Amino acid sequence: NTSYRGEMLRYLIEDADASLLVIAAEHLGVLAGVRDSLPALPPLVLLGADATELADSAGPLAGVTAIPWETVAGGPPVPVPDLGPADLQAIMYTSGTTGPSKGVLVSYHHAYQYANPTGTHLVAAGDVVYVTLPLFHIGGQWAGIYAALLADGQALLKRKFSVSEFWTDIDKHGVTQTILLGVMSEFIWKQPPSDDDQRHALRRVAVTPPPKDAAGFAARFNLRICQGWGLTEAGCVTASPPF
Repeated sequence: NTSYRGEMLRYLIEDADASLLVIAAEHLGVLAGVRDSLPALPPLVLLGADATELADSAGPLAGVTAIPWETVAGGPPVPVPDLGPADLQAIMYTSGTTGPSKGVLVSYHHAYQYANPTGTHLVAAGDVVYVTLPLFHIGGQWAGIYAALLADGQALLKRKFSVSEFWTDIDKHGVTQTILLGVMSEFIWKQPPSDDDQRHALRRVAVTPPPKDAAGFAARFNLRICQGWGLTEAGCVTASPPF
């Protein structure tokens, strides 16, 4: 979570016990703030800054092992590991509503079950999925990116949700499907009605929780809504077909 600071960030880095940390230059200051409280800092794969200058600097990240992102991205292919459905795909951290975020051990089958288009009835071949949820969240990473890949579709990544840019992006990129949190759908609903409300390519929207007037939302924007319930530990437990 790119919003983590201080103790929460320190806890997560130490708890995950990662062997590499991929980081963009804009977050180096936040990382520097917790280095002294960590037993050790894993090597960095660095995007948007000079790795040599960082390692040779006199600042709090002096001496850190830093690998330029370009070296990794332009390197030779690595061997494909022999993996099964029960093997570990990721450690994803919960929102922490009952204390510090818990690291959920996510298997490949777990991630697939959440994103599988057959189960969610959302993404189909050729769809363009608009992803505004963060990629450290199951909604952005699995129901967005992964679902699009599984369905042989495309994913459009947005750095953050913007009400004023929502329909412009839909039109510009021919977006057919998206995932919204309930409050995001309410923001869209509260915009003044327009003759363009139904002049777009968007066909299906997954909203959790659904807007107060889900049927009215679907009718106003001429699209179908899917509702679901799930959590990081269990994936998508149940989902309704789009209505």
